[in-house]
Parts: sequence; structure tokens; C-alpha cells
Amino acid sequence: MAARIRERDGGLPGVKALGLGIASRNQAQVSTNLTDFRRTSLVRLFDTADRHARELGTRVSSSEIVGLAPRDAVGRDATARLRLEKPASESILEERIRQAWPGIEI
Repeated sequence: MAARIRERDGGLPGVKALGLGIASRNQAQVSTNLTDFRRTSLVRLFDTADRHARELGTRVSSSEIVGLAPRDAVGRDATARLRLEKPASESILEERIRQAWPGIEI
């Protein structure tokens, strides 16, 4: 599935992907780096991965954002739409800056 979605193999623009097995969960994981969310949105990436998973007879159970992402990259309905394991607000760069420096204008 990683090969289907990563740019270098003809997949989505700005997407790097690697497939990994997680024995403890008896699952596979597709780890992605989205290098340009303006070319490919998180929602488009997720929906494409979900579609490919269904074509392979499985499903995407959840996703996560590792690190911080700009608010514009995440979108409003990200937690539910992307089946995020943690609330999207925990991964929004601007929110974390405001928590660290109250009163700062961004």
C-alpha cells in the first residue's frame, strides 16, 4: 500500500511512505511524510490510503500526527475524519505556541 500512495512510485504528490509490520498489534502500518500539504491534503492522503486498504480487503483503523502541523494542514474536522488516535488540537503548531507563550499573536 505504501508504494501505491508515495509520489516516487506514481502516487500522491508530496507523499513519502513506508510500510511496516507491527507484530504486537497484528497490524501493518503505513508511515507517511507529507512534504507539501498544499499539493496533497491530509484528508486526501487518508482517503486514498483508506481506499487502497479496502481494495486490499482491509481497512484503516486509525491514524496519528507525529510532531506538529500547521493549522491549515490539519483542517477543522480532522480528529473524526482522519480517525486520529489523539485530538487534532494536540498536534496543531499554532495552538502549542499559544500554550507555551500566552498572549502571543500568530
